[in-house]
Amino acid sequence: MADPHVITALLRKYTEILTLLRAKDAEAAELRAQLLVLSKAISIYKPGFDASEIFPKRSHKHNLHFPRGMFYRVVMDILREADRPLSAGELARAALERQGAPTDAATVNQFRQTLNGALVKYARDGRIVRREGERPQRWELVR
Repeated sequence: MADPHVITALLRKYTEILTLLRAKDAEAAELRAQLLVLSKAISIYKPGFDASEIFPKRSHKHNLHFPRGMFYRVVMDILREADRPLSAGELARAALERQGAPTDAATVNQFRQTLNGALVKYARDGRIVRREGERPQRWELVR
């Protein structure tokens, strides 16, 4: 059996979190009520308004390793200097190394996933091209 002071500390923490959760539930209910009022106000000016067509804004997480706009510049520099097309994983590892960031598997994988989406966008914009038929997909600058 655990010491009484351990149980007391755990119960205190449980109570603290439960209190926070109830406060957040009350806040969520208030926000839902505000949305309902706004929805009704919008439908006065725009009959047939369907609130289910509106999606919340995506929040962007602050990146500790790359200040805003730096990730793109570093990746493009790496592609410019590369002598061959690179995969998203290779680009992610090289970008992290260049910034002096950790290159453990979890961090590289996280940045690889982020980079995959960005690379598709850059390709759509005509800045880079994907080498067809290669797995993993490899990317290079449009020259």
